[in-house]
Amino acid sequence: MPRGSSPWPACQSGEVPRKLLAGDYEGAKAAALEMRALFGEDGYYLELQDHKLPNDPAINQGLIRIHQETGIPLVVTNDAHYLRREDAEMQDTLMCIQMGKTVDDPNRLRMETSELYVKSTEEMAALFPDYPEAVENTVKIAELCNMDFQFGVHHLPEFKLPEGYTDGDAYFQKLCEEGFARRYPGAPAEYRERLGHEVGGNRTSCWPTRWGLSARWGLWITSSSSPISSAMPRGGASP
Repeated sequence: MPRGSSPWPACQSGEVPRKLLAGDYEGAKAAALEMRALFGEDGYYLELQDHKLPNDPAINQGLIRIHQETGIPLVVTNDAHYLRREDAEMQDTLMCIQMGKTVDDPNRLRMETSELYVKSTEEMAALFPDYPEAVENTVKIAELCNMDFQFGVHHLPEFKLPEGYTDGDAYFQKLCEEGFARRYPGAPAEYRERLGHEVGGNRTSCWPTRWGLSARWGLWITSSSSPISSAMPRGGASP
């Protein structure tokens, strides 16, 4: 059994809710029982949510039925995409900016509720008055968490340089030069100037080790024929 983990069914996109919405109650129940078998009697919870979305009642009814038939405990949660209810409009505007849409575009992606904010204990208890134990379980789970994080330092895997290299910056330069030559044979001078600018910027930001990790992971993923995103990683978050 995995130690120290407490998975939940997640929102409407989770396996158990999706099966419930599809009318496959037995499949949803089987999936929940499988998770409990993996994570133990006290390691898996059925997640009740009420965002005032059309599918919420059906999902909650199914989860409660599974709870009654299996004894898998309940917990109440709320998706939080912004801090306060009144921030919903700002979130909607930010989504439009991100997608290059306008707020009056009828075909754009939008949140269908303004309930996706950080709710108080009282608000959550009012949503599920018949299940106080599900509210209490949020505290129980929180008390089980042991998070000790040291700020101000980089928490990255150790990047061991290949044999013959003792300077991470030099190895980073080598990788960049090789990749540049492979992708841009006969490139004009301004391309090489840009390469120098990017390499210098990364050195100033102390990112060569991070990019080295990203390159190593990327090479392993592609060599193993695993899918990989084509999105450009950002230096500060790429690992």
